[in-house]
Parts: sequence; C-alpha cells; structure tokens
Amino acid sequence: MREKKKKRFTWKKYHRWFGLVLSVFMLVFCVSGIILNHRQLFAGCEVSRSLMPSAYHIKNFNNGIIKGSIKINHRISKTPSDSILAYGYGGVWLTDAEMKSWKDLNKGLPQNVDGRNIRNIVQTKNGEIWCAAMMDIYRFDGKEWKMFPLADNEERIADITLTKDSTSIIAMTRSAVYEISGKKTDAANEKRDAISEKTNVTRKIIGQPEGFVPEVTLFKTVWNLHSGAFFGLAGRLVVDAIAIVLIILSITGIILFILPYRIRRQKQLQARERMVKLGKQMVLNAKWHNKLGYTTIILTLWLSITGMCLRPPLMIPLAMNKTTEKVKDGNVWHDKLRAIRWDAAEGNWLVSTSEGFLRVDEHFCKNRFYWIRSNRQR
Repeated sequence: MREKKKKRFTWKKYHRWFGLVLSVFMLVFCVSGIILNHRQLFAGCEVSRSLMPSAYHIKNFNNGIIKGSIKINHRISKTPSDSILAYGYGGVWLTDAEMKSWKDLNKGLPQNVDGRNIRNIVQTKNGEIWCAAMMDIYRFDGKEWKMFPLADNEERIADITLTKDSTSIIAMTRSAVYEISGKKTDAANEKRDAISEKTNVTRKIIGQPEGFVPEVTLFKTVWNLHSGAFFGLAGRLVVDAIAIVLIILSITGIILFILPYRIRRQKQLQARERMVKLGKQMVLNAKWHNKLGYTTIILTLWLSITGMCLRPPLMIPLAMNKTTEKVKDGNVWHDKLRAIRWDAAEGNWLVSTSEGFLRVDEHFCKNRFYWIRSNRQR
C-alpha cells in the first residue's frame, strides 16, 4: 500500500513539473492554432515587425516585398514611358526604369498583409490593369484598386494572366479557372474607370488527364485531421473547442503549481482567512482540471499527436508517402493549382500544379490534356 502511494506521488510529481514546462508551449500552440484555423477572420490583426526577430525586418525590399514587375503601356494608360509596376508581399508601387522614384499604389487594397500579397499583375490590350491578391481580384481604375468579386469563390487566388489575344483575363484559384471577358469596344470611347456592364465571368474546372490518379500525402491528411478541415467547418470548430480545453488545462495547471507555495506563505504569516480562501480556490481548480482532463483525454491526445506529426522528424515519412485521394466535387485538381501561362509556341495553356505540370487546350476542354509528371514532392 505504501509502495503504491509512493509510486502515485512520484507520477504526480512528474506530471506537475513536466506539465508546467509544457503548459507554456501549449498556450502558444493553442492560441496560434486557433488563429491559423480561421486565417481570414484574424487577417486584420497585425503585429509590428519591430517586435519580431531581425530576420523579419524590412530592409531594401527584402522578404519578398518585391517579387515581380511589369512595364506599363504608357500609350493607353497615360503614364510616363518608363513606368513600371513593382509588386510582391507588401503591395504595389509605381516606379521608373531605373527604380529611383517610388510611389505607393495600394489605395483600394486591404490594409492587412494577406490582402496586399500580390500574386501577379497584367495589363490587357485596351489598357485595363488587373492584379491578383491572395484572396481577391482587383482592377485599377486610374486612381485606386477596385475589387472584382468571383461568384461562389471562397478559395485563395493562385494566379492571373491574359488570354492569347490579351483582351480577356484568366484568374485561377487553387481549384478552378475563371475567364473574365468584357465587351470589345474602342478604348478611346470607353470609360476606363468602370468595368463594362457586359463583362462575363465563366468558371471552368480542369478535367482529369488520362492515366492520372489523384493522390495526397499522408502529411496533408494528418494536417487536415489536425486542423479539422477534413470535416469542414464543424470539424474546425471542434478542434477550436479542444484547443480552448487545453488552454484551460494549462492555466489551471499553472495555478495548481503556484497555489501550494502561496498557501504555505500565508500559513507562515498566520493569515488563516487568506489561507482558507486560497485552499478553496485550489480545490475548485483541481476539480475542474481533473474533470476536464479525464473527459477530453482522447480528443486532446488526438490534437497533440497530430500536431507532433506536422514537425520533424515525424513529418518526414508522412511527406514522402502518398495515398489515393478522395475526389471532392468531382474535381481532381482541388487545392492543387498554382500558376498558369499561355504558351504561344505550343498553342495551349501551361498549368503548374502541386503534382507537376499540365498542358491544357485554349478552351480547357477535357479531351486535350497532356500530363507532365514532376519528380518533385510537395
């Protein structure tokens, strides 16, 4: 009996100290996990880079602030002949060929970092300037950017490009392509500060190439299980609830670690009333700490273990192994599309995906695919 009691005390001691160290990390992981699980909801919350490590500080347009540029056709855009639009993770700037003068051109774009993460900028034959940010498509009206909504789209924008005749826009999300075409009119007679009322938006799904079997890495599967995305919004909310439980367990555990020292201190000061009050608080915290811990142990272990699998060394074997993917809504390219360009030499679209490259005919017809498998694992 004495040995059993001694063993129990030893395990309690280990749990006490081990839990104290882990609780600090657990609080950070749970809070950051909830934020990442609802990225768009927290997109407006910003943290100054001055509070972050030096590697995150902005100096001379580093960290992808500038990742591309496009020379503007001054004849139709009424800009100086050497005008260049530079874009990247920090938005859009107007500069010259020598990049000596810089003008902020972010008016109309969201203030948050995600909203100003520009994927690409294009200019049509009639002078319209379009850009693809992380979540939306925008058109420049000469003074500011105007959002162009893509109906029924809740995905990230992957890329934007021009059709082969440079008169229309192809916007690509992570799962589909949207062709944005407007009424062809004389640019001199058309107001460029408004999109034509006859603008048409057509959503197209790229079909399944012959011999292509959609696969998914075990890492991606575990990621979806960890975030709850595997079960949709309901799954994410359940994961959020588990994270809140872990936060409560961490806080009550820290309180249970501190209270005995405070009680002993009050005993030395002979403050009986204060000592009794702290004792009741300790009993209440222990009750809820143990009750929550016993009740949710399976769910908390699920969240903790899947979270451990998303970091080395456990993530390495998961990222190297694939399983057959369950196709969502009949789209084998769900969340796999990355970039698109028109290949004039071949006369078709060259599409970059997370699985390799794909050649698609001009109208995205299902029967004209050429699958180029990549050896790169992503």
